[in-house]
Amino acid sequence: MSVLKNEISLINNSALGAYLLWNFAIMYQNEHQVHEPTPGVLVFLVLPILFHQPTLDFLDRTNSGTGLAKFSEKFLSTKFKKSNLLLDIHGRALGMREISLHSLKVAVRTNLLTIVPDTGRVVAVDADQIRKPRSVPAVVLKMKKNSEKLGLWFSENSLKEISFFLKVFF
Repeated sequence: MSVLKNEISLINNSALGAYLLWNFAIMYQNEHQVHEPTPGVLVFLVLPILFHQPTLDFLDRTNSGTGLAKFSEKFLSTKFKKSNLLLDIHGRALGMREISLHSLKVAVRTNLLTIVPDTGRVVAVDADQIRKPRSVPAVVLKMKKNSEKLGLWFSENSLKEISFFLKVFF
């Protein structure tokens, strides 16, 4: 049992979560039609999607240009029959609130993200100010790419639409 816990903590760690939230927030800001920062509530959806291997794989096999609505429909199609993955996002988001919050705190403490107190929006620090790592494992690159994909898709939709497409409640 301790080996499994160790593996989970290696993958679901707050430093990796902070890095993924930062990449998500950069993409959200850059792609949002008026470059608004990310609504804080959305950061609680990122890690439950990226830290869940079947959902991450499903997301990875979906083209960026597809959009959130088509991604959501794909779960329900008779070809894939993965509606359980879509419906489980809300429960995972609730169950992973602690790691999402801790990752957000790490990102704020390390100056990757800031939170606007009046609005609760999350602002990503300019990527040019952050030193890039020399090498990144393939699984982390996959997660980074997909965090950016989520940032793009979420930037194109309202909170109400995101809630509807992903079957989550804010």
